Amino acid sequence: MIEKVLEIIESKKAYDIVVYDYREHNPFIDTMVVASCDNIRTVHAIADDIYLTLKNDFGVNVRLEKENDSRWVLVDIHDLIVHIFLEDERNYYDVDTLWNHVKKIRDDKTNQ
Repeated sequence: MIEKVLEIIESKKAYDIVVYDYREHNPFIDTMVVASCDNIRTVHAIADDIYLTLKNDFGVNVRLEKENDSRWVLVDIHDLIVHIFLEDERNYYDVDTLWNHVKKIRDDKTNQ
C-alpha cells in the first residue's frame, strides 16, 4: 500500500517526502507520510488520487480530511496516515520538528 501511495505522490511532483515509522509511538498508526506541494490544486489532486486509487483499485476504506480551500490534507488509510501540505503550511506547523524523535524510513526533506 505504501508503495502505491508514494508512487502517486511522486507522480504528481510532490517533494520533501518523509516517511516516518510510527509503530513505537502510536498503537493505531504504523507509518506516516508527509509531503509538500507548490499549490492547493496539487495538494487536493494528490489526496483525491490516493483516495480513488485505493478505494477503486484495492477496495480499501480511505478517509479524507479536507475542505475546498484546505492547505493541509490528511488521508487516513487505517494504519497509514498521509499528510499533504502546501509548502508554507508545512513550514508554519513545523511538523518535521514535532516528529523529529520518530524514526524515518525515508527522508527527502531538503531544508532541515
